[in-house]
Amino acid sequence: MTRSVFVTSTPESALVNSAGSMNACEFLKGAITRDTTSQVKLVDSSEHAQLIIFAESHKDPAARESHASVRVRSHPIYKAHTNKCVIHHGADRPIPIIPGLYPSIPKQWASRLGCVGAPYLSEHNPFLDQLDSFDSIPTKLASFMGSCARKPLRLELCELASSPTWNDIDAIDSTNDYIGTLRSHDLAAHNDLKRSFIEGIMRSKFCLCPRGAGSSSYRIFESMQCARVPVIIADDWSPPPGPDWDAFAIRIGQSDITSIPDLLKEREHDWESLGRLARNAWETHYHPDVFGSQIVELAFQVLEQHPGHRLSRKVASRVFVMGPANIARLRAKIDRKRFG
Repeated sequence: MTRSVFVTSTPESALVNSAGSMNACEFLKGAITRDTTSQVKLVDSSEHAQLIIFAESHKDPAARESHASVRVRSHPIYKAHTNKCVIHHGADRPIPIIPGLYPSIPKQWASRLGCVGAPYLSEHNPFLDQLDSFDSIPTKLASFMGSCARKPLRLELCELASSPTWNDIDAIDSTNDYIGTLRSHDLAAHNDLKRSFIEGIMRSKFCLCPRGAGSSSYRIFESMQCARVPVIIADDWSPPPGPDWDAFAIRIGQSDITSIPDLLKEREHDWESLGRLARNAWETHYHPDVFGSQIVELAFQVLEQHPGHRLSRKVASRVFVMGPANIARLRAKIDRKRFG
């Protein structure tokens, strides 16, 4: 049975090319169009769609003035078709006042707010298409390379990796190089950095995926594509439905990172089989040929599995956004006004 989908975004998000050369809306439309195996039909009218997806940019400078989900809630299409609208927003710190797909939705809140974890809407590192050109024999136990600025867990990881007991693990803070190549518009140097990133994954048996500003990380999905074992270090990460994450991924608590060398050495003999399972899961759920239908399927799950969540989640979403302490202060303030 063919299901009809309308994909759109807020005007502010449409201006942001967060998916490489495309914005998130264009990227998702392209992914759905490419997926010829699915029973999904893109339609040009929100009126005739069974599902409406707002594909919002995760790199959104307008978020300082108004968050994407706030803008979606005031959008004419959302107001007219609230009960068939879902949002995808990859922000590190989401405000999930609209049900949908959020890569960094904290797992303890996901089901309460009618949300699910998800992969990102973004073009992947171009060197992932050249994996055959990299040495496939890893020489390191594990590695990490990424931006660490204002990300305490990553900074601690890099500091630990400088000790002798971590001599088989690389952890590189690429903040300065990444920002420098962007500011200088040095495309060649920026591509060299992207290549180094994939080289680091390929020369390691395990790929360390510590949380950054948000709980999710591109590295989780990139390591799967590289047939390397994702080591997820994010206590509140909400696994996207679909893959059997327990079959191939390793979870390590944020408070246990000092034990990483010992924990991974205990699993070192399993790395090849786990890596193959990770790659198989990527091909099943995140390969470009199937990615579009997978996102649509997750979106339909949100609509079908939580039919009454738009009303029941109102209080829960307010607590999530404001925080329990602020809610308590607000209640006290209201009581003072009511009872003197």
